[in-house]
Amino acid sequence: MYFLGLKQYNLVQNEFGKILDLCFSSTPCFVSHIVSRPIVGEDRYHPALNIDVLDLQVSHLIENKAQTPNFYICNYDDINTYLKNIDWNVLLSCDSVNDAVNIFYNTIRSCISLLVPVKISNKTSYPSWYSRALIKIIKEKFKVYKRWKKYGNPRDYDEFSILRERQHRVQKTCFDLFTSSSEKLIKTSPKYFWKYIKNKLGSTSYPSKFTHNNIDYTKGDDICNAFNKFFESVFLKPQRANSTIPISFTHPCNDCLSKVNVNKQNLLKYLRTLDKSKGAGCDGIPPLFFASCADSLCYPISILFDRSLQEGIFPDAWKKAQIVPIHKKGSKSLIANYRPISILNTIAKLFEKVVYEDIYSIIAKGIPRTQHGFLRGRSTLSNLTLFSDFILKAMEKGGQVDVVYTDFEKAFDRVDHVILLQKLHNLGIHGDLLRWVQSYLTNRTQIVVLGGYRSDYINVPSGIPQGSHLGPLFYSAYIYDIDTVLVNSKHLLYADDKKVYISVRSVDDCKRLQHDLNNLFDYYTKNNINVSIQKCQCISFTRKNNPIVFKYNFKGIEIGRTQMVRDLGVYFDSKMLMSSHIDIIRSKAVKNLGFVIRTCSPFKDPLTIKIVYFAYVRSILEYAAPVWSPRYDIYIKRIENVQKKFINHINFKCRKADISDEYINICRAYNLLTLTERREVLDMGLLYDIIRGRLDSPELAEHILLNTPSRRLRHTPLLHVPYCHTNYVQNSVLTRLPNTYNMKFNCIDIFNGSKNIFKNKIKRHILNQHNPNNK
Repeated sequence: MYFLGLKQYNLVQNEFGKILDLCFSSTPCFVSHIVSRPIVGEDRYHPALNIDVLDLQVSHLIENKAQTPNFYICNYDDINTYLKNIDWNVLLSCDSVNDAVNIFYNTIRSCISLLVPVKISNKTSYPSWYSRALIKIIKEKFKVYKRWKKYGNPRDYDEFSILRERQHRVQKTCFDLFTSSSEKLIKTSPKYFWKYIKNKLGSTSYPSKFTHNNIDYTKGDDICNAFNKFFESVFLKPQRANSTIPISFTHPCNDCLSKVNVNKQNLLKYLRTLDKSKGAGCDGIPPLFFASCADSLCYPISILFDRSLQEGIFPDAWKKAQIVPIHKKGSKSLIANYRPISILNTIAKLFEKVVYEDIYSIIAKGIPRTQHGFLRGRSTLSNLTLFSDFILKAMEKGGQVDVVYTDFEKAFDRVDHVILLQKLHNLGIHGDLLRWVQSYLTNRTQIVVLGGYRSDYINVPSGIPQGSHLGPLFYSAYIYDIDTVLVNSKHLLYADDKKVYISVRSVDDCKRLQHDLNNLFDYYTKNNINVSIQKCQCISFTRKNNPIVFKYNFKGIEIGRTQMVRDLGVYFDSKMLMSSHIDIIRSKAVKNLGFVIRTCSPFKDPLTIKIVYFAYVRSILEYAAPVWSPRYDIYIKRIENVQKKFINHINFKCRKADISDEYINICRAYNLLTLTERREVLDMGLLYDIIRGRLDSPELAEHILLNTPSRRLRHTPLLHVPYCHTNYVQNSVLTRLPNTYNMKFNCIDIFNGSKNIFKNKIKRHILNQHNPNNK
């Protein structure tokens, strides 16, 4: 069922309390019993059912036709010659940087209008891989068919039959060409797989009617404005955005940064390496244009960047964001079921990248080690490893760990600019650079673009720009001092995902955690952070028969208790068995595998099929694998069966190995490791990062110790393995890693070579251990 992308929706029982009729669908359905008189007599075993398809799109939004420059077929040699002949020093010597940016864009647009051809975006009902000849045959066939149906002439039917056969032949040729070219592109970029799906289906994702607050919108411009008003509702109100909290720039700071210089060599490198596949922002100029004209535009862009930093003004033209609504879940016709994706101007993001290194070096020093989000040397894996190790060690002692997960409402969109500027100053951003950051944050605008239609611009009074380079770093700075309010408990962060936890021996420990929660709520209130208490969760990790159950609250509102929680993509149950996580990711992987196999059925190259499998199936089964890696065969086999399905499919198509051969031998025939072997490689990769200091986490490093025996032994393992009383702690990350290295890979020097070299040695060692040719 999951393999075919279907779900069973019928829960209506017959008179005997049984469900005999099943309703499978790939879209959400609501199945109910027909209470009124059905059309025919009702069977006692099979009740009459009414099936409502909740999100059936019968029509799509007609895209707006517009003339746009075609940047893919223009002559960039002529464009570069045109741009090099411009005296940028004279042209950009105006009073303000805003005027200079406007002159720069006017000059670029004049060049584009002269040297870049125009295309008309003409939406067609045919897939993109249909050739003009094929479309002509289809239209001619339809004309002949109508004539035959009208007059019944046998000659018309013969002509229709000839055109139908010709259409099938040409259509097969076109599809084969499309498939072969797609296979080549997918090899270089797996993300092209989704473009292949879209082109194959030839459909749009937007319905023709949207609804919000019981109001229907059918016109493109009205739909865009409705989306923009909905996205605007999450911002802080202007009076709150301009907080009355005074900015006291008196915090002592040893390392300060007040100016940033633009490095021309780095700027040229960044220009040349822009992602040419990305789309344009509000300025309508894609990265392809700037990357192709990097040598010609590097100098004028450096002039603009220098002036912006010197004047402490971020140009207004670069504060505009283009918002694209992306469906989350539920009905596609409801505006509330969409989230915004922000697309910034290429030059604006490039500017952020240029100044990012200097700003990061100052801010990162003040960010506490409990924050693992968007910082070098820290990740979701480092966060989860520390967390799971703490829980398992407490459980081994017969204890209990209580954890409270907090949830923020639109955290990035509701950042108070005044408070953020004060905290950036405390972290060392001063002078002209602080004024530049203030200009960067304030007076921003956004516009919604959907199907070729555009909304009006609206102001963005709060928040940090999403999709930006500086945004995540600024958010970490916004809550950098959160450690100061938590005196009794431990906590970990990944951006705005926060968990507070404590080892519980008595009710007094619970009260200490509650005291910290009270302080935490006061901190959130002071910093204009809205907590969604209904979405906050608490869970007690223990294997005791009678755990301590304490009712935690935020200002009198009880926090909901659960037996399983999703933490940064990993599902933890209260007993830390990890079986629920394995079942969930296996179901998702099987569903994706079925989709991949159905979609890739025309592909002939096994390498292409493998690349898609790696990107959209195996990645699900390997995310944070060191944290939940199973110990028992029942779970190992359950995960391995997913790859077995894939191996059987690809071997049936390509026949590189005998079908009756062992699973591991078929894997070797396609140059694949088993998933169990892959998890060992991931374990050793994490061990390498900890030992070699690639992970910025002293808390992890202090758990991996070198073995120092008191006397000389014949065989001394390199790493110390702590003694464990229980199996689940023996399989915990920081115990399993040194044990696996000592038992299996101690012949490989972990202190020599890069991480890739080390992992390749691990893979070769595994392959040599089980090589059919060695038998």
